[in-house]
Amino acid sequence: MNTVIDFGKVHLQNKKIHKIYLLNDTLLDAEFKIKNQPFPDTKYTKASLMTKEDKEDDSKIDDSSVFIFENSKGIVSSGSIALNPIPTTVHFNNNEKIKYAKEIKILFQPK
Repeated sequence: MNTVIDFGKVHLQNKKIHKIYLLNDTLLDAEFKIKNQPFPDTKYTKASLMTKEDKEDDSKIDDSSVFIFENSKGIVSSGSIALNPIPTTVHFNNNEKIKYAKEIKILFQPK
């Protein structure tokens, strides 16, 4: 599954952190791997068909080193639940260990 996370505009001297949460509602543990998806190459699109936004995007430099993943791979436990399950009145057996969603922090620090 490819998901785009937009960090918006970030000043060169600043950084921005996004958090994502991975859930696994299956009966088996699941492996995950996160990587930077390169920006689509549009250099073969005819200039006459490109919008202003396409031309701006075409001039972007895709540098994966500006992204730092707290965990880029690992295992999400089976039966994991959201951090704030709904309804909040759900009760668990005291002997049962609650498996929460896996939190992944992504740091964006432009150069």
